[in-house]
Amino acid sequence: MQTLEAFLAVDLKSWVLGTIKKVQQGADWNHAWQETYRELGGKSAESGKKGCPMNGTRTLYLLGRIKGSDMPYQNPPLRDVWENYSKNGVYSLIALEYLSRNPSISLNGLWSSIQKRVREDLGEEPAKSNQGGTTVAYKLWHLGLIANP
Repeated sequence: MQTLEAFLAVDLKSWVLGTIKKVQQGADWNHAWQETYRELGGKSAESGKKGCPMNGTRTLYLLGRIKGSDMPYQNPPLRDVWENYSKNGVYSLIALEYLSRNPSISLNGLWSSIQKRVREDLGEEPAKSNQGGTTVAYKLWHLGLIANP
């Protein structure tokens, strides 16, 4: 699996904030993040595919978890997010819960904890490898882009 840095080849903070600006001006989320990605010089052919880490970022935006999103903060049950938003979004939300308790947790430790939690709390089988949402949540947290509830 390609690393997030190789996949992105753009500054994540600029990508997220640029996407939010376009969405708040009326653009569709998917169009906004693809356009912003290309404006920032991203060239990956994978940028528009289903597994893109911006799918998890979109869920965080919709739940008001990203600073500057102008969305009211929401905290629905994980099952609701799993069924109504995205699995990638669930991974992102669980990642933020663990990061709030232990900001120094490693990305590998974070992913294994998330897999265990999805199995135990949701009774679902998680992805075998990180789908991108977890890594994006981890990076957004450390970039100071996550809104506090």
